Amino acid sequence: MRAKLIEHKDGQIVLLPKALEFEGNEVEIEKRGDEVILKPLKPIKKRRFASLNDVAKYMRENYPEGADFPDIERPGPKQTREINLD
Repeated sequence: MRAKLIEHKDGQIVLLPKALEFEGNEVEIEKRGDEVILKPLKPIKKRRFASLNDVAKYMRENYPEGADFPDIERPGPKQTREINLD
């Protein structure tokens, strides 16, 4: 199978036959000696979380090393002061 090369101001464009088309609009390129290898890139999925609970679940599943992170000190209950301005 052959592909067409087109000269471009920044380099060359390779026109791939339909049978070799990639999904998306980018590929990873690797050069091995005289060969050039094209690999599909996995699309980046944007995550949307409905709640902070979803964020916490995602963090636990994907970053388990964070479970050993020390707790932070939290301030105690809010203090109230009585001021008499009479």
